[in-house]
Amino acid sequence: MEGLEQKQLKTSANVTYFYHFSPASNGKPTLLLLHGCPDTSLLWSDLVTSHLLPAGYGVLAPDLIGYGRSEKPEALEHYVLTTICRDLAAMLDHELLKQVIVVGHDFGAALASRMCHVQTSYVAGLITLGTAYIPPSPYPFDFEQIRAMQEQYLGYCSMWYFGLFTSEEGGKVLDAHVEQMFTALHGGGQRMKKILCVEGGIEKWLDGDAKKDVEVLPYAREPAFRQKWVGRLKRDGFTAPLKWYKAITRDMDLDAQKQALESGAGVLKMPYLFVAALQDPLAPTGAVQGPIAQGMLPDVSIKEVEAGHWCMFEKPQKTLSNSAAPQSGDVNTLVLVVEDLVHSLVAGRNGFVHIIQRLQRGITVEQHPSLEPPRSRLLGLIADKFAAGHCKDVVQFLECALLCLRNLSRLLDEVREHIHDSGAYEEEYHEEGHNVEPSIESERAHFSEYSEDRWKRDRQHRGPESTPKSVMAAETEGRQDLQACGYCPSHADFSL
Repeated sequence: MEGLEQKQLKTSANVTYFYHFSPASNGKPTLLLLHGCPDTSLLWSDLVTSHLLPAGYGVLAPDLIGYGRSEKPEALEHYVLTTICRDLAAMLDHELLKQVIVVGHDFGAALASRMCHVQTSYVAGLITLGTAYIPPSPYPFDFEQIRAMQEQYLGYCSMWYFGLFTSEEGGKVLDAHVEQMFTALHGGGQRMKKILCVEGGIEKWLDGDAKKDVEVLPYAREPAFRQKWVGRLKRDGFTAPLKWYKAITRDMDLDAQKQALESGAGVLKMPYLFVAALQDPLAPTGAVQGPIAQGMLPDVSIKEVEAGHWCMFEKPQKTLSNSAAPQSGDVNTLVLVVEDLVHSLVAGRNGFVHIIQRLQRGITVEQHPSLEPPRSRLLGLIADKFAAGHCKDVVQFLECALLCLRNLSRLLDEVREHIHDSGAYEEEYHEEGHNVEPSIESERAHFSEYSEDRWKRDRQHRGPESTPKSVMAAETEGRQDLQACGYCPSHADFSL
């Protein structure tokens, strides 16, 4: 890459890494750029030369172990994520870098996540492209469990290709079909899904379905891009890169993950930006909602890009531009989302992952930042109930939340109307020289005057036919007005 120094470092494990480096200027931070499979540090060329260097950012972009010009050792223990993190820490020490912003794509995102767990002091911020933050897990790798869960919530399994990738002959098979792998990986999300996310799909593609001249995405049609990709993998092979997958599936990092959980390192203490590639079948964007619900991502921003796996190639400007924090939706949107969840859960069609996905999707449509605190509490309380194994409680909890939110929405409309009709708008705001809409605080001040009487009249007006039976049952169990119930501290927790 132009403008960067090419350097090497031999680690304490006697493994040599090749990397590109440029120091920061004008007080800007340095970014540690971690590529995935089957790329090299050159994945970041456009980001570095067009965006980071001109802005004064420092860059450290290694060819990760098994890739490019870095060493490709035989022993599998060198490919364990915690071991690679230790190598990266040595690289940062060598360059006298105390902290960096870690950026990862594909397997590099998994590595970046692990850096936050085991080399926390080096990480000032985290950015992942496509693949969401992966928290530490105390459980062994279980493909059948993953498959069943993904098929239930996604409708397909994104990891069927792991079978070939972790087999003894996997490297040789891919080495014999480099051109077909190029068209499989760079033909767009739907092709990737057909080949990599279907049982036997990749074997079928390599055995005869693929053609060397099959259509690929625009960025991959450039002759130089294809020649470099194919030439590099014909030279270096797939055997070493596939060792990353074998180390994961053989649980060689399990003890380190358990220790990270016990120490609390799974909760990120640094800002996190997730760039979600909406057309990437290998990295479901909803995966970020689990860690959010469990309180592991207290400072997260999410940016969505209509692109596939290599979003930085498909939509470079959109992917690489700055992203603001996501906005929350208004209370009426949340009412509809929770109501939908209640119906779905009572019917037994969906589970926890669907809850989180629908909540996040439903309340980021419109702008209402003041809804963020109750949304966070709702997600956290649902996560607690689910973690405790009280699935029935989750349904009842959502029914309770629905009651609160539906009543709150109607009350807000009536309070706003009352404020304007009574002249309170002019008295509270124009008297002080303000020309703004009534504040949330002023609306809440009017709740006590209207809540009990209006709630009862609203219930009579609605009638039993408009309310799900499960919700009616919840009402008759004493969850009335704005009083406490057995599932949330109080209905007021869901107020604005």
